[in-house]
Amino acid sequence: MKSCLKPVHAGLKKRKKFRKYQKGKEFIEAVISVLEQNISDKEYKDYSEFEGMLKNLIGNIEGMTPSRLTAIAMELSVMDKTAVVQKDKKREYHPRSHYQRH
Repeated sequence: MKSCLKPVHAGLKKRKKFRKYQKGKEFIEAVISVLEQNISDKEYKDYSEFEGMLKNLIGNIEGMTPSRLTAIAMELSVMDKTAVVQKDKKREYHPRSHYQRH
């Protein structure tokens, strides 16, 4: 006798995967919408100011994590050797400090 649980379980997995996809899509659309509404020509020479501004804009979007915020900040940046050098708590060089923020 075969069990009917396998097809039901497979259906649940597919629905769960689809819900995860939908939440991801909603997250991306929300981030893009907020960023588009707040387009600015201002350039940030200081990473902490730029990241703080982004956190104020998109930090409360459901699904936002510190690592996602950092990844978005890096994607919105270009290399700039004149940027303010950032140092961590141990006063050591911060590798993201030479990125210009748009």
